[in-house]
Amino acid sequence: MIFDNHMHTIFSSDSTMKIEEVLEESKKQNLGIVLTEHLDLDFPDPDMFRLDVQNYFKTYESYRSATLGLGIEIGMNSDFLQEYTRVVNSNNFDFVIGSVHSIDGHDMSLDFFKVGSDKHALYLKYFETMEKDVKDFDCFDALGHIDYPCRYAPYEDKEIHLEVYKEYIDRIFIELLNKGKILELNTRTIADKKRYASLHKIYTRYKELGGKYVTLGSDAHGKTAIGINFKIAHEFVDSIGLKEVHFENRIMKI
Repeated sequence: MIFDNHMHTIFSSDSTMKIEEVLEESKKQNLGIVLTEHLDLDFPDPDMFRLDVQNYFKTYESYRSATLGLGIEIGMNSDFLQEYTRVVNSNNFDFVIGSVHSIDGHDMSLDFFKVGSDKHALYLKYFETMEKDVKDFDCFDALGHIDYPCRYAPYEDKEIHLEVYKEYIDRIFIELLNKGKILELNTRTIADKKRYASLHKIYTRYKELGGKYVTLGSDAHGKTAIGINFKIAHEFVDSIGLKEVHFENRIMKI
């Protein structure tokens, strides 16, 4: 069974999707599902993206099965390493995505691109931050949406070009692989031809450095986005020679 390993329901501040919608859509598409609610301890608004973990498990535990996992997406920031580690290690998550959403207190979706106008400098800061987080953190299973800045960048050319950031990307991938972590392929924007092309080079490099596995994730915040672009993603993964996996009880299922 194919799994969609990245989505958000009402337990994430930016989603209104209900579990019933998830169940309906997963049945329609014959998809396995892993919920990955947000926990971003560095988000500027302290009332947002603070997951009520206890209530999350209490509400959804009865739905957990071999085809529906309960996970979390943490917004990695080394200043909060101890608290993230405590939350992850003291709860029975099936899967943990580690993502970089904010840098130096500036969230990508809010004001990060207002800090400066130079694309190279800001993308470089993103990869420098990611490299540090990947080195410092061990409490995650897959690195989320490596192309995240491209969603919000105001530039005509939003893409991450491997040849420009190869030095950083190589170190990040090597650190991931040495730790037994893998990459997510976030399918949200992969239908865009430029995004597909730039990501194909990046994931090919992951394979060249020894990467074998990826999780697929739609990053759905509504039912119409569940499994989005998965047909394209399957072709993408197959063309590189990677294998799609999912996690159960933090253990990779091939």
